[in-house]
Amino acid sequence: MRFALPPEVFADDAAGLDALDRLLDRVSDEVHHLIVLDPDHLEQTAWFHGLRPHRKELVRSVVRAVAFMTPGRRLVVGQNLPLPAAARLAYKALLVLVEGEESDGLLVEVAIDTYGHAQTKRLWKHRPATGAAVTVLHGGGTGSLQTKLERIVREAEAEALPARLIVMTDSDARWPGEISTKASSIEQLCTSHAVPFVVLSCRNAESYIPDAVLLRWSKDPGRVAAQNHVDALTKLTVEQRDHYRMKGGSTKPGQERHGLREVDRPDAPEEQRALYASLSAADRAVLTGFHDKIISVLKDPQLTASELDARDSRGDLRTLVSIIEEAL
Repeated sequence: MRFALPPEVFADDAAGLDALDRLLDRVSDEVHHLIVLDPDHLEQTAWFHGLRPHRKELVRSVVRAVAFMTPGRRLVVGQNLPLPAAARLAYKALLVLVEGEESDGLLVEVAIDTYGHAQTKRLWKHRPATGAAVTVLHGGGTGSLQTKLERIVREAEAEALPARLIVMTDSDARWPGEISTKASSIEQLCTSHAVPFVVLSCRNAESYIPDAVLLRWSKDPGRVAAQNHVDALTKLTVEQRDHYRMKGGSTKPGQERHGLREVDRPDAPEEQRALYASLSAADRAVLTGFHDKIISVLKDPQLTASELDARDSRGDLRTLVSIIEEAL
């Protein structure tokens, strides 16, 4: 975050100046930026005179560092939040709330590692001495996600602080243009609380696994059975691929069926049937869904940004990373 300090902040009482010291500690840990709105008079303040020599040099370096930064969103201390509250906020980690840790959480990690700036990656992977800068939380399902979201917002309100929270959720869309009840309810809840969010336009987190990654994975000698499945998957159109249910399911009567088996159900929506009507019988027969841990192939060290871009044609993940970096 960017904390902007107007001149009057430096004339605060002892408690306020103590809060300023704590804010400076967080900035020195390279978690946030400090913008002094009147740098020419900074060194004339009693607060600056009371600093030890090494702290004075730190403040000078902070002022120099932001001089060439591009303009961005800032929190003006004293205007947006009192100084003590701003110092408390500076120590709050940014929370990225997702439904599932193994799938959605991994997708967020991969997006940051692929698209994030060097500073973002540093804050993501290494815990600063003053505490975490960002934390990924998983709700454990749609209902739990909404409950956790509301709890985080209530706790922030109780502290008279803005919630440092971003939400990412699957769309669960089975065909282009479908708006699932779950995605709609989460979007409405985030909007009502002014919480930034991204609803993935593809069906699930697994939908963002690039074809190139799956092809490399399937070429392993121990995965001969998966090769026909991957070959059929790469023949799908972009829209078919976006809404294909990647994870496998039970074939027992009455239990959930994934892959294209769900499209063969008598109660399958006509829009979903139409989306896959052009497929050959041979390809339909092998498109039965991968194992439930298929998201793990995203850990491929050869994954490139161009490969992820090719699968994420609407830039959902780039948008998510941009929102995270703006909030950090």
